[in-house]
Amino acid sequence: MEKMDDESDVPKTKWPEAVPRESEDVILSISCGNSHLKWATLVKHHDNLITPEVFWRTPHISDEDEDLLKNNLIGVLVRYMPDKQQERVFGRSDLSTELAQMESESKLFSVYVVSTNLKQAALLYKVFSVLKKCRFYLMQGDDFFTMDQGRYENMGVDRLATLTGATHLQGSPALVFDGGTATTYSATDSNGIILGGGIGPGLKIKYDCLANNTSLPDISHSKFIERIQRAQDSDEPQPLSIFSKNTEDAMICDAFQEFALKGRNIISHWLEKNKNTTNERDSKVDGVKKINTERVIYCTGGDGNILFELLKPRFGGVIESSNQNSQNLNENYIVQFNKNLVHYGVADVLSKQFRYKKLYESSYLGQRVAKCFDVESELGDNIYLGTVIKEYKNGGKIMYDVKYDDQDEENGLGVAELLVRLETYRAHRKDDPSVVSSKKSYGREKSAQVESENSGEVDIAKGPSHDSAPNKGGKRKCFPAKKSTVAKMAKTRDIATEVNKSHPTELVGRRVAKHFKIGGSRKLFFGTVKCYYEESNSWFIEYDDGDEEDYSRSQLINYLKHYDAHKEQDKDKERNSEVTHD
Repeated sequence: MEKMDDESDVPKTKWPEAVPRESEDVILSISCGNSHLKWATLVKHHDNLITPEVFWRTPHISDEDEDLLKNNLIGVLVRYMPDKQQERVFGRSDLSTELAQMESESKLFSVYVVSTNLKQAALLYKVFSVLKKCRFYLMQGDDFFTMDQGRYENMGVDRLATLTGATHLQGSPALVFDGGTATTYSATDSNGIILGGGIGPGLKIKYDCLANNTSLPDISHSKFIERIQRAQDSDEPQPLSIFSKNTEDAMICDAFQEFALKGRNIISHWLEKNKNTTNERDSKVDGVKKINTERVIYCTGGDGNILFELLKPRFGGVIESSNQNSQNLNENYIVQFNKNLVHYGVADVLSKQFRYKKLYESSYLGQRVAKCFDVESELGDNIYLGTVIKEYKNGGKIMYDVKYDDQDEENGLGVAELLVRLETYRAHRKDDPSVVSSKKSYGREKSAQVESENSGEVDIAKGPSHDSAPNKGGKRKCFPAKKSTVAKMAKTRDIATEVNKSHPTELVGRRVAKHFKIGGSRKLFFGTVKCYYEESNSWFIEYDDGDEEDYSRSQLINYLKHYDAHKEQDKDKERNSEVTHD
């Protein structure tokens, strides 16, 4: 790294150059607030997912450390990194060795900083700049949310990081209260778009202001922590009285009430804005996204644990509450405290950027994709399957064209858009009739099909597994066909509509077809829908060779269609075996 002359020289993230390198096993994340430095080691897993591993907190780099910066930069690292983390990052816990020796033994690693304190970020950069194998990046607001996603000019990068962390852990919509030097709240809607938030003085600033501008006492942080503990004492709880009879209790109770009641008002508005979006499927982001169905709200920051208690039902027992306000919103949300949301946000961004880089470096021509549209598909839901048919560069950017199985096309998709479609397909791959399955006969034994984790194909060689196989002597109730329906329904060509609008038992007796892989070749097998299982909403299929399988609704649609395309090869198409009850 080059030396810096001022704070503006701190390197900023630029993608994909800032993506962690393949050979990096450990990554450092640092949050520079107004009062402390919060550190975490992040770990890259085999599936390229990056997650936080260990967290610790230290004071800011002090004036004493600045003297060390002039002569012994390694000494600063010794002071701010625990022994185990020194060993994790540098391969050794004794950093008192010569820099040249340490440099030769250290691992490749990158440092990602989220900072509202540029002076601290600059000092950290100076510390790590002595290590040639280290890369240092200051993260930007756009790394977490773009302007199109609701980020406004000068919105604090720490607030954006915590929102990303909350969304990563619970999904959208998200609401985060951050109790630090300033107390903030930030929110997104169910589509992950930032609604906005608010900023006010933190608890310490409130008490400092009263002490500095009045004759009232200076209440330390330790005092109101001790007062909360007394309020919540299991043997003799002493909640703060609304009508306090001593000065310190009166000061603490007023500040706590202000946040508790304001917080509930914020939550009420947030719930109202998202009241009809509990199970929405968002076509704009192509597929089923993670939804915060339980309306989990996060508290974070140095005073986040206090905010957490005050937002609990009955104010966590900290303040006395009436029956009326104890019932307010109690059943509509869950409060959780997580002081490391920033690091989860950083890890989420790095995971996504690592996957984007893989896309840039790989060819996805011919890959299968899926997308959620507003129009119902033939599978009976809103998911449409397709294939990447063209890959090209436009203005220096890689673009993709997709052709869906219903012959519609999407052109000019960017890398991020393609990644979402690939991930959506992965979730719906089992419904893709173009995926060839493997099948092997075991004589009179009913063979089971076990999903291969690597290929996604059905691999009988792994042995029988009857988790979903019908239990002919068991308790599952099998519904036979209704009379006089099979012949009538066979005339219908719109199979998806037919299945979705028919009574499930009306499909019993229909013929199906499915390709399996046997050895190195594909073979078509035909079968018959024998009965319907109401409790699992599935259909029992018996193939002509005696093997058995259960179909979900989407699978039944696929393999009825597959039969329609190959029925001329069915030697037993006139067969309509009797269907028996369990």
